[in-house]
Amino acid sequence: DLRVGVAFSRLQTMYFRKHFGHQLGKLMVTYGPCQIPTLWFCVKRHSDIMAFVPLPYWTLSLTLTLNNSDPTTFQARLARGSIWDAKE
Repeated sequence: DLRVGVAFSRLQTMYFRKHFGHQLGKLMVTYGPCQIPTLWFCVKRHSDIMAFVPLPYWTLSLTLTLNNSDPTTFQARLARGSIWDAKE
């Protein structure tokens, strides 16, 4: 990976500087066999985040008072997860 990446990066950089030097300037064009899949993971994750639509859900909350003591709040959680339907 390293040898291929270094050699091809140098080849690309020299080629693009020769043909597009006025646009590229001193920038380097890099290549690596791992860059494209890694970039795909990043783009996919970003797309998933941008497409995310939150759904409303409900939780149970109960306040208990025993023998005139201070009220205690109790959070109930379902073993299967959140309550997604108001009828539940």
